[in-house]
Amino acid sequence: MRDARALSLLTFGLCLCWSSLGVAQGETVEVAGGWRVTTRLRGLMDVNGVACNDDHAYARSWGGGVAVWDGSAWSELPEIPDARHGAYGTGLAVSPAGELFVQASGRIAAWKDGAWTMLTLPTGAGDSPGIAAPAAGELFVAGRGVIARRDGAVLRAYDAGTWRDLAAASGTSASDLWTAGQGGTLMHWDGHGWTRTTSGTEAWLGGLTAAGPSDVWAWSGEPRRYPPSSELLHWDGVAWSSVAPPPGATVVGVAVRGSRVFVATRAGIFERAASAWSPIPAPVDIGEIVSVCATASDLVVGAGRGRVLTHSIR
Repeated sequence: MRDARALSLLTFGLCLCWSSLGVAQGETVEVAGGWRVTTRLRGLMDVNGVACNDDHAYARSWGGGVAVWDGSAWSELPEIPDARHGAYGTGLAVSPAGELFVQASGRIAAWKDGAWTMLTLPTGAGDSPGIAAPAAGELFVAGRGVIARRDGAVLRAYDAGTWRDLAAASGTSASDLWTAGQGGTLMHWDGHGWTRTTSGTEAWLGGLTAAGPSDVWAWSGEPRRYPPSSELLHWDGVAWSSVAPPPGATVVGVAVRGSRVFVATRAGIFERAASAWSPIPAPVDIGEIVSVCATASDLVVGAGRGRVLTHSIR
């Protein structure tokens, strides 16, 4: 009995050790259509966002749990410091250099070189600001009539030039950044100042994906409207134009890799080809899709019931 108890304690200790080392966790299974589904990530019982750079994908939960995909497996990052005081939110961004930023109840948790550091959001940023990390060392936060930029260990706030709420941010460099939000607001930062552009809509624009200076997508998903509706916009370097989204679907995310454009809806994933949308069949009963991004090799989808899915796009 004593030996059995000692073995049990040793096994428990080894599990803790493996967890702290960030080895593969969760349960990943191959399913139909070339998809892999990962469940049982303890800190991601309610996935609400994913973000990618070339090499890695990150998924977060409402409570602040974060996991990383290295191309073959998921592992959970250590708990955000002082998470007992709240790490709730939806914001998540990763820079091309691998710096990760997570909105965490009035703060931004920054993950770099194996450790978390904490930044305080400026007054007026609101509960769900947009965050973007377009280049190494850069972080922008767009909130309620305010835009903040990282300056060393602090976020310095600037007048956004609009009283409207800003809910999304995305960019390709420190001199090419977009923000979007209330009333169809779309604003561009060129490294010197902000310019508001004409969007052609008064809808709330809650999402942005910037793939290049001449390739930016913005969308409005309004699930509380009946029937649900979405507006999808594209920037070609000169002007914004409306693009018909997949029929009957509420857009929740756009991922771009090279010339390939993927749209996630509540109902499924679609790829754009020749100005038309083709569904990418996914396994049934995966829960409601909430977010999408793409690494150089994989499409990554956050879904309900704490699930993350990956699909090769090589």
